[in-house]
Amino acid sequence: MASRRVFLQSILCAATAPILGAVTSSREAVFTPDDVRADLDSMWTAMLDVGVYPFRTSNRTSVERGYRQARAAIVKPMTLREAWVAIAPVFGALNDGHVSLAFTQDLNDAARRFPLWFALSDANDALILAGDRTGTIPPGSSIVSVEGVGFAALRNLTLAAFGAQTAVLHRARVTTSGAWPAIALFGALPQYTVRYISDGKTADAVVSSADTTGTAVSGGPPYTYATLANGSVGYIEYRSCEDFDRFRTFLQTTFQTIEDHPVRALVIDIRQNGGGDSALNDLLWTYVSNKPFKQYGGTIEKSCARLKSEYGKDRYVQVYGDEAWDAPEGTILTLGMNPDDGLIIPQAQPLRYSGPVYLLISTHTFSSAMSCALAAKDYGLATIVGEETGEPVNSTGEIYEFIAPATKLPLYLTTKYFLAPKPHPDGQGVIPDVIVPTQPQDRAAGRDAVLDKALALAASAG
Repeated sequence: MASRRVFLQSILCAATAPILGAVTSSREAVFTPDDVRADLDSMWTAMLDVGVYPFRTSNRTSVERGYRQARAAIVKPMTLREAWVAIAPVFGALNDGHVSLAFTQDLNDAARRFPLWFALSDANDALILAGDRTGTIPPGSSIVSVEGVGFAALRNLTLAAFGAQTAVLHRARVTTSGAWPAIALFGALPQYTVRYISDGKTADAVVSSADTTGTAVSGGPPYTYATLANGSVGYIEYRSCEDFDRFRTFLQTTFQTIEDHPVRALVIDIRQNGGGDSALNDLLWTYVSNKPFKQYGGTIEKSCARLKSEYGKDRYVQVYGDEAWDAPEGTILTLGMNPDDGLIIPQAQPLRYSGPVYLLISTHTFSSAMSCALAAKDYGLATIVGEETGEPVNSTGEIYEFIAPATKLPLYLTTKYFLAPKPHPDGQGVIPDVIVPTQPQDRAAGRDAVLDKALALAASAG
């Protein structure tokens, strides 16, 4: 991956420099080269301070070279968006799906309103439309340009700015993270002009920015319940692990509905879930199983003076433990390796569902959603259908937010390495019990082969 990363950065420098200048607004704040370089240096130092194994999924020599090259290229005043483009690939090159340079709040809000999300064509790495909140452009259309900028610039910037531990997860970042590079390239606009190809014909469309209040980033509310197969199968679409109290109410209402209107099987779909608060998953599984389970095994962490100073003892010990607090700076600790540590024993639950449960996963199932699937896999909580998760089961987490002094751009860094509850090969994701690849022709035709397979399994189980 390291050699491809350098290649993508070289394309990006050539392709985006004039584009950003063309869309820069006179109202945007401008930062001096010294300020931007100082921000990059402070981010780099923070990464080295808090990371357990910051170069575990990358080539350190290549990443350090990219840092030096990016620093040397910062020679003129930059807007906030230009600074993001200059810095984000440095940390994307770490190939950690949880590490990323984010935006300040106003640009972040604009990214959440960006109405389109994309995917890479399996055939030629072209950009195709994965979804449009406004319903203007047909899904599966080939994207030619946005705001007059060719699709390759957006694709290359996304791949450079957002790394991942595996190739399949890296490709998935075009879908899950593409809105942020889009705002960096095009700015926060009330509408975007898109040229696309559908059914062999080229067309233009103007797509308005969407109000996404109360919705998951991938579109729609974070979780919904419906019935399929003429009411015989319950279907929970769990798009985001967010808002514990809201999710608790949702589960109570949903499983009361199932109690009142029984179904012969339940499908839980986390294929588009990018994670959030893993505590929601603990609650979910108690509604469908009485088996003991947990989402994580042991953790590897580093005693860190920066985190101790910024968090204070109470918060630091709550997150990392007394042993890490007492250990000398830089000490690497492996904790929680006892199989019974953190094991959840479900209590009596009058609304617990006892029928067959099918969990749908994909390459986009990430972070806390991946650990939701991992608990199901390691403890037999559901039959898993779909594709291997892009994120490996032994992965990073426990995010630290560093705010750059001048630009105020937030950099998210990982401070723990999480191990699966049970042994798995390093680099392997959650493997479905029933593997159903998502084929390009299915997406183009609007078919959902994974859900269809789950419904077929439910019919045969009934």
